Amino acid sequence: MWKVLTEFRLALAFLCLLALLPTLAQQSESIRAAGLDVLSIDGPKPKDVLAVAVGDGAAWILTKDRLAKMDAITGAWSAVPVPPVKTWSWDFSNATIAAGSLWVTGKVNKVQGVHRIDLKTGQLTSSIPIRYPSQTVGGDTALWIFSGGRNGTLFRIDPQTNTSSRSIQPGKEFGQPQFADGSLWVINPDNGTVRRFDPESTKMLDEFSVARPHEHGFLTNFVYYFAVHNGDVWVNEASGEKSFLTRIDATTHRRIAEVRVDNSEFAPVFWNGFVWLSTDSVFNIIKVDPRTNHIAGQITVPAAQGPVATVPFLFADKDTLWAVRKVGYTIYGHLTIQRIRIAAAETKQ
Repeated sequence: MWKVLTEFRLALAFLCLLALLPTLAQQSESIRAAGLDVLSIDGPKPKDVLAVAVGDGAAWILTKDRLAKMDAITGAWSAVPVPPVKTWSWDFSNATIAAGSLWVTGKVNKVQGVHRIDLKTGQLTSSIPIRYPSQTVGGDTALWIFSGGRNGTLFRIDPQTNTSSRSIQPGKEFGQPQFADGSLWVINPDNGTVRRFDPESTKMLDEFSVARPHEHGFLTNFVYYFAVHNGDVWVNEASGEKSFLTRIDATTHRRIAEVRVDNSEFAPVFWNGFVWLSTDSVFNIIKVDPRTNHIAGQITVPAAQGPVATVPFLFADKDTLWAVRKVGYTIYGHLTIQRIRIAAAETKQ
C-alpha cells in the first residue's frame, strides 16, 4: 500500500511539473530588433537553479529535482525528473552538454565528482569521482573537469568509457579553462597571464601576458576574462566603468585592437560572425565586428520585471545566442532566459 501511494505521489508531482511548463511559455515575449528574433522567458527562482548549459539545440536548466529543456527554435519547454544533485557555481560554468548528456560537477549519492545525466530520460548514467570539482569544458573528443581551487587540476574524461585518463596542472591561481583551436587554455584572472596546453601530451605550449599597462607603467586593477577564437585571444579587461575588450594574436602576442566597452563582465562569446559581450549599461549586449574591430551594434534584452537584475551571462551554440540573468532579489527573484536567433526573412506580400 505504501509503495502504491509513493508511486502515485511521484506521478502526481511530475504531472504538476508539466502543468507549470506551459505557464512559463505563456510568459514568453518574442521581439524583433536589429534583425534578431529574441524570445524571453521567466524561469525558476535563482536559488533553485543548480546549473545551466546549452547544446543539442536547446538550453538546459538543472534544478533540485528536474532537468528542464527550452527548445531553441520553438521556445517550447519540457522536463524530466532527475536524481538529487548538490552543486555550486556563480557563473554557470559547472555543467556542459556532450555525447547526449548533461555533465555536471557536484555530489550525487554521496559521490563527489562529475555526473552524467541522460538528456532524454534524466537518468544518472555515470559518476566519476573527482575531489572538489568545479568547472567543466568540452573538447574535440573528451571533457575536461577543473578541480582543486587555486592549485587546480584539469582532468580529462573520456565519454566513451566514462573514465579519467590524464590530467594537467595549469598552475596556481589559474582558471577559466576552455578548449579552442585544438588546445586547452587557462588564465590568471588577477594578473592576466595566459597559458596554453596540448591536451594530448599535457605539456604547456605557451605562456604570455594579456595585461593592459597603465599610462604610467603600472598595471591597472582589472579582472581578466578571456576567450579564444580563430587564432586570437579576446580579453575582457573588466574594471567597472572603464573596461576594454582587447584582441591579441595568440601566436605573436601582439595587441591587434582595443575596444572600449564600459561596465562589461564575463568572457566574450562568438556567434554569427561577431563577438558578443554583456554589460551593465543601457545596452545589455554589445556586438563587435572582428573585421573592423569596432562596435557594430547593441541590443537590449527584454525589460526585467523586478528591482534588480544581474549582468547577462552569455552562451553561444551554433544558430543561437543565449542570455541568462537573475532578476530580483535572491529569495523572490527569478531566472530570465533570452533566446536570440537571426530573424526569419519577412514574407513578401
